[in-house]
Amino acid sequence: MNEIENLIQDLSNPDRIERSDAVWGIVHLCDTGVRPHEAVPSLRILLDDFSEPYIRMIAAGAILRILGQDSVAMSVLVESLDTRNAFLRITVCDFLGEVRDDPAVLALLKLLLDEEDITAKAGEALTKLTGDLSYSFEGALNQLAQFDDELTKCIGREHLLFLGRNHKEIIPMLRDRLNSLPWDVRLDAEEIFHILKNE
Repeated sequence: MNEIENLIQDLSNPDRIERSDAVWGIVHLCDTGVRPHEAVPSLRILLDDFSEPYIRMIAAGAILRILGQDSVAMSVLVESLDTRNAFLRITVCDFLGEVRDDPAVLALLKLLLDEEDITAKAGEALTKLTGDLSYSFEGALNQLAQFDDELTKCIGREHLLFLGRNHKEIIPMLRDRLNSLPWDVRLDAEEIFHILKNE
């Protein structure tokens, strides 16, 4: 058996870790330019297993990587955004960032505007889809504004620093927004601005 046949066989393995590894193996094949269409029927079976939300979600992502568009797989990914599991939602953002489809953009925009704990990731995915850096900027800024969650704030801070170091046009965008921010967010944003300006 070749690699693809082995992965397809492992998609029905009773061990959930083996199934998960097989799905990721297919995703990684797609990253190399291989589109194993013969895996889609076995991946679709995993979409029906509601007892395994993680495997169901990555199977949907794998189907979209193979086919480019698929309404059933897209609905599974969008539905997965409703979970409170941040890790799952971050992975969904990664998959949606690869799909040039209106439902993907709408789902990511909703995340960006809801000021959730993964707005920076949603913004990053929207930037990947559209090429517009302002989505990444707004996502990171929204995450920085999460005053009640220090870890979420730190992620927003690091994301803004990363953006500013890799895309110098972020620095004037940040400067222009300083005066409109609430004072406690402004203090953090000013510190980030000065770090970036002086590097």
